[in-house]
Amino acid sequence: MIDRLELGGLDLRVHLVWGVALLLLLGWRAATKRRAALAQFGAEEEHTRRLLRRRRWRLGLTAFALLALLFAALRPRANPKPERIERKARDLVICLDVSRSMLADDLVPSRLEHAKLELSRLADHLTHERVGLVLFAG
Repeated sequence: MIDRLELGGLDLRVHLVWGVALLLLLGWRAATKRRAALAQFGAEEEHTRRLLRRRRWRLGLTAFALLALLFAALRPRANPKPERIERKARDLVICLDVSRSMLADDLVPSRLEHAKLELSRLADHLTHERVGLVLFAG
């Protein structure tokens, strides 16, 4: 992973800040010119408002995306030092046969329904364990 992004002796993230500011300024200027052009041609007021509202939304979402990209480029960290955490949980993997033989009615209502009931009871007792379920047939 790249820790330092440099361009011409400056951190590349500084250039990203100026780039986002420039794009926002250009978007604002284009919207102003567009509004003036629509007023010059005498476009209907409602149509103009709807069109400008849509363009504002698009500009706002683009600005938000660029700011999110900038924030990601700054690489914020909550805890720069890795810390070891002890857990007392178990990893449990359960394999369950779902073939046609499990539909036999030697157990009421069937073997498969009985297995699902037992798995449900087991899940009620497991609190912090990680559980995986593998289904197989044949």
